[in-house]
Amino acid sequence: MLQNDLYQLLAKTGLDVYFYQTEEPVSPPYVVYLRDGTASWGSDDRNFIRKDSYIVEFYSVKQDAENQGKIETLLDSAGINYTTVESYLQDEGLYMVAFYFDIVRKV
Repeated sequence: MLQNDLYQLLAKTGLDVYFYQTEEPVSPPYVVYLRDGTASWGSDDRNFIRKDSYIVEFYSVKQDAENQGKIETLLDSAGINYTTVESYLQDEGLYMVAFYFDIVRKV
């Protein structure tokens, strides 16, 4: 799965989806995703495998189990194993659920 494929997957939630940041303020609920790093490995001076680490952040004014569930269902259906961390961002007045995962693919 490539970065654009991840965007297409997240867009199926019906929520606004942004890569890394937005140019203008947006109203919650919305999703922000970013690639947190990449590692490649192989043999004989050639890479065969690439691991992209991603963070998907879901922002809402109040805890939103329905939309969080949409994200979880889509990640589950794509076979993506993830961990989550939930936070309340006091300064922003928003709840954030962060999904952390790796996508490993052949290159």
